[in-house]
Amino acid sequence: GGAYTALDTLLNPFWEACTQLLPLWLAPNLVTTIGGAFCLGAYCVTAWYDPTMTGRVPDWMLVVNGLCQVAYYTLDCMDGKQARRTKSSSPLGQLFDHGVDSLGNISHLSICQCVVRYSTRQYLWMHITLQLLFFQAQWEEYYTGVLPHASGNFGVTEMLYGIAMWTIVTGLVFKSELYATQLPSALQDVNLPLRSTVLAEREEPLQVRDLLLLVWMYTVIALSVQSLIRIARKLKSVDKIASAYSKLLTPTAACVAAVWLLPDNGSIRYSSLSLGLCLCLITIKQIVFSMAGMAYAMIQFDVVPFLVATVVLSRTETAHAKMVFQFLTLFYLFRLVQWTRSAILQICDKLNIQLFRIKYNAKQN
Repeated sequence: GGAYTALDTLLNPFWEACTQLLPLWLAPNLVTTIGGAFCLGAYCVTAWYDPTMTGRVPDWMLVVNGLCQVAYYTLDCMDGKQARRTKSSSPLGQLFDHGVDSLGNISHLSICQCVVRYSTRQYLWMHITLQLLFFQAQWEEYYTGVLPHASGNFGVTEMLYGIAMWTIVTGLVFKSELYATQLPSALQDVNLPLRSTVLAEREEPLQVRDLLLLVWMYTVIALSVQSLIRIARKLKSVDKIASAYSKLLTPTAACVAAVWLLPDNGSIRYSSLSLGLCLCLITIKQIVFSMAGMAYAMIQFDVVPFLVATVVLSRTETAHAKMVFQFLTLFYLFRLVQWTRSAILQICDKLNIQLFRIKYNAKQN
């Protein structure tokens, strides 16, 4: 939703031209799926080379990650155009598109981590802020009918293509060691906002990657506050505003537990993946309820297993933490597939459509 940014306007003819190359029989949801496959491929190959998510990947892997990011977002911009071109737009397309975008965030985080190689706590700050911001965007659409995708001339297009170019250039030119470079001494003693919170565990001098994380945090806070203000202006009533804000409590609780309580056992792959899938599940639920005009509950019980595991592991021996989060990853993957499959089947039945096929009479140029 919302107006195009300058880059959107510049690239729109390119996306349109690419869409015209697609066959008319190709369903928009297949375009979305192919784009999502690039995210999945980048994540899986990266996980193969860096199972703990704390090591170094080959420079060529950074280039591959960046190219996968470009392919994903380009196809993401084409699926809606293919739907209009084939006259097959439907609420299912919105669910599928935004659902894949939600899962894609996990890959985007992995790509960024390959470049900057944050510690466990720093990575979790980056992780929770991105997924909370995405949830909040869907939450705002739930109440306003408009999905925010940009602030001024900076939005999703600039961020995702920017991450891709940054990753490619790092792999080809700068190398990831650049971001471990110490900042000038004049900046070391500057009391930057949130520095003591986000970098609390750091005893080393301030590095380039630390500054990047702080700038990201400031950006997310600014965007989040703007969203809260827009909702308050839209709803006006104090009771309605309080009810709307309460919907943010469940994902916020999961994120707070993650960043403050997750054990630092040298591997963040499965703890972050289980958190990511958990947040994807409740985000996709909100997308469906928004689309259907249904009430979205303040308490989402799917978060409870993650909260319980995190609290228990923070107070006990962490030797089995990896195994616990591997189990949680499988659990949330199962729940995500189960719930999404059920929602898709119900929507297809209600609208008399199919997920990956276009009705013959809808194939019109």
